[in-house]
Amino acid sequence: MKKVFIFVLTGFVSLSTNAQSLSDEQKINVCKAAMAAIMFQPVDIISGTTHGSNARVSYMRVSDNQRFVYECRYEGDRVVWRTQFGSSWGRWRNDAADSVIRYKVSSEKINITETVDSMHMISQDFTF
Repeated sequence: MKKVFIFVLTGFVSLSTNAQSLSDEQKINVCKAAMAAIMFQPVDIISGTTHGSNARVSYMRVSDNQRFVYECRYEGDRVVWRTQFGSSWGRWRNDAADSVIRYKVSSEKINITETVDSMHMISQDFTF
């Protein structure tokens, strides 16, 4: 008698948009939403462009008219960002000690979630 073993491999299917399928407009909007959420700024003061496969966004802080510029890159459902200081760029925020910013894009909204040390800190929805 022969024994037959059948192994079934299953995977998880994500219904959210991933980095490879983001349009340029979505890249900009995800970056705008991420920076608005983590910097506590209104999303409507943030403007953006694409730069290769990344997005760059900027805003003028209302309280003191200081300009801030950020660049976002996308790793799966994660937004990794850095800040511009004058003519140079700071480090990418992907160190183990950095918070993790994740996004979900649906037809109606973009959800941004920031997690620090496995503790849920921010979850915010944006519409564009």
